[in-house]
Amino acid sequence: MAMHTGRHLGCVAHKDKDEFYLRYLEDRKHEDGFAPIERLHRARCRNVIYSILDLNPSRRINASQVVKSEWVRRIKLCKAGEGVS
Repeated sequence: MAMHTGRHLGCVAHKDKDEFYLRYLEDRKHEDGFAPIERLHRARCRNVIYSILDLNPSRRINASQVVKSEWVRRIKLCKAGEGVS
């Protein structure tokens, strides 16, 4: 997200210490979602990002699941990255 937005979404995952984290918590409850994530063009991408940031650890996806996601599998690699696993 930092590469896409040009900044980190927050510094500390604590609503009393980070206004951006508080905004994320509030916006996530609404149908429109959190604007920096909603501006991502592909729904697959948005779904993975929301899953990474899920507040419930039992629902949060791990790195292995991210790599296996359709979104990440469709990322085009340069020749140097081909065949690397």
